[in-house]
Amino acid sequence: MRIYRKNSINIKLDEKDELQISCGNTKLENGYGIFSIPAITTCPNSTPICRQLCYAIKAERMYKETRERRARNLQAVKNPLFFAGMSRGIWELLENPTFSRLFRIHEAGDFFNQEYFDTWLMLVRKYPEITFLSFTKSQFLFCDDLPANFKLYFSIMADTKISLSATKFIMDLPRAYAGITPPDSEGRTITQCPGYCDTCNNCFTNSTDVYFHLH
Repeated sequence: MRIYRKNSINIKLDEKDELQISCGNTKLENGYGIFSIPAITTCPNSTPICRQLCYAIKAERMYKETRERRARNLQAVKNPLFFAGMSRGIWELLENPTFSRLFRIHEAGDFFNQEYFDTWLMLVRKYPEITFLSFTKSQFLFCDDLPANFKLYFSIMADTKISLSATKFIMDLPRAYAGITPPDSEGRTITQCPGYCDTCNNCFTNSTDVYFHLH
């Protein structure tokens, strides 16, 4: 069942659960798809600095609607019908002629376990015509063949400690440095984020390390 609201696509999974794909934020024009879940509580490898400065949690504190929408999305993630519902929502995006075919997974939140990550991998593979972007601190994630249309970055802050159990998959990902001077990149290209996703798109189109100012 489709439910249209301004700047969003809402898909009912059953009588109690519904997911929402947002279409843009302050940095992204409406041509982008965005799916978010609650910040911090879904980020198992978040750090004290990350939790203190998290811009996503600020929006949840300021706006009840944002907080409730992300909570509903998390509930939908736990529903067995999530894959089918999200797949239908992405298909709806493709039907919109203004859709840029760029999709941000988690403006807020993270891949809190491998099963959830695997679900997104299936969705990414199902829609090769869309480029998906996400940043993660979850050092336990694994994928033996990351799809070319999935731009995934390992997010690092000043107090990030890389676990001895961190997977090689995570260590080999391009890195997103937030608020710290990037270390010796061993020949890897580092791009400084200009802060305007809708005109830059570097993270969607490249696979190089990137540096973000904290905001």
